[in-house]
Amino acid sequence: MPRNQTAEEYRAEFMQSLIATGAPEHTAGQLGDQAAAMIRKIIGVNALTADEITHVLGILRRAYEKPESIPTAALAPTETLLLLHTLAESTSDPALKQQIGETITALQVQ
Repeated sequence: MPRNQTAEEYRAEFMQSLIATGAPEHTAGQLGDQAAAMIRKIIGVNALTADEITHVLGILRRAYEKPESIPTAALAPTETLLLLHTLAESTSDPALKQQIGETITALQVQ
């Protein structure tokens, strides 16, 4: 019999699914830095595939789409920038490195 999940366990499982399969347009919005914190907790020291990195970039972009809806504590992209730098170091794909760099630049401009 399946056990009841806590809200945090459900969010982690949902985020793990988004990393693996890609995020629909409406997901991960208004999470801000919380999205990166969850992703970092889920992946730990594990390497991601190129597809998973692409999915993570989509999740992070959508997490900051509506800054007016993000909780104040999650506005500063501290965890997000750490995650992005880790992802940049983990790939040798120039196109992915460029996408990561563009995401970093966009977050620093906000």
